[in-house]
Amino acid sequence: MTFTDLALLFGCVGIGLRIALTSAEYTAASGMEGIEMDALAVPVAMMKRFCYHNVDFIQSISSHYQTHQPLPQTDLDKIVAAKRFMAGTTLTRQLSLAAMDLSVHHHHGTSATITADSTDALVEKIKHEYV
Repeated sequence: MTFTDLALLFGCVGIGLRIALTSAEYTAASGMEGIEMDALAVPVAMMKRFCYHNVDFIQSISSHYQTHQPLPQTDLDKIVAAKRFMAGTTLTRQLSLAAMDLSVHHHHGTSATITADSTDALVEKIKHEYV
């Protein structure tokens, strides 16, 4: 099993935990399985992060398929470093999406119709303000 497969497996465990352990009071405003939309990915992200931040556990369950030697610490360090490479770009993307969301709710409110033109204008405004 590759490390990517392991992270995917942990993410699936997170989905299972979310389905088994959560519910929403107002299901009309919720997503899959009756959970609020902003909380859908939290357990998945937490379980995937477990792979990268608990290297002692990963080292204890990993071994070479032929020699059964544990995964060397240097290899684990390389995997974690590769995951963290360009992480700032991902964070910047998420922050720009959050700024877009806040701008839409601030400028349009809850009752206004949002058109493609008004959304494009907001995107351009956000680019100039935050980028």
